[in-house]
Amino acid sequence: MTYPVVGIGASAGGLEAVSGLLSGLCSNIGMALVLIQHLHPDHPSLLAEILAKRVALPVLQAQDGVAVEPDHLYVIPPNTSISLSDGRLYLAARAADRTAHKPIDVFFKSLAEECGRNAIGVVLSGTGSDGTRGLQDIRRLGASPLQRSPSRPPLPTCRETPSTRAAWISYCRRRRLAGRSSGSANAWIPKQNLRN
Repeated sequence: MTYPVVGIGASAGGLEAVSGLLSGLCSNIGMALVLIQHLHPDHPSLLAEILAKRVALPVLQAQDGVAVEPDHLYVIPPNTSISLSDGRLYLAARAADRTAHKPIDVFFKSLAEECGRNAIGVVLSGTGSDGTRGLQDIRRLGASPLQRSPSRPPLPTCRETPSTRAAWISYCRRRRLAGRSSGSANAWIPKQNLRN
């Protein structure tokens, strides 16, 4: 893919962290974003609708085979795993063994394989290990994944943490100044930029 794709992993209680991070985004960032949040497998999700009211980008619940476009946010549906291949998102039914369900790792692995240095991984919340292996896959490609420490409390909204908003805005500006065809590595939002 010729533009960055950002995989954002979050636990079931990560709505505020996700909202806080994404609410500062400009609408023409030149990246596609895919949110992999742990959702209850037996209930419909309103996550896409909730985020659509808080984010400047078009927000879509991912559908099997949908082509990924820059300047869009795709949200994982409940009871699925999601992967990226040939520029499209693919859904698979959740494994019956709930302990084996690691949708963030599954997506990050496919993201690393599909996008190479244009892969960006962000893990916002949660105390489990989902996302750890996937971040390692992305890191091997030279990118600098962002992971919030589980010992920190959930990120408050952007109004309360301007440093989070500033990190995103700074990244958007760098992308626009460098041009979308820039071959630079995605050494991206250092952890220290998110400290209060």
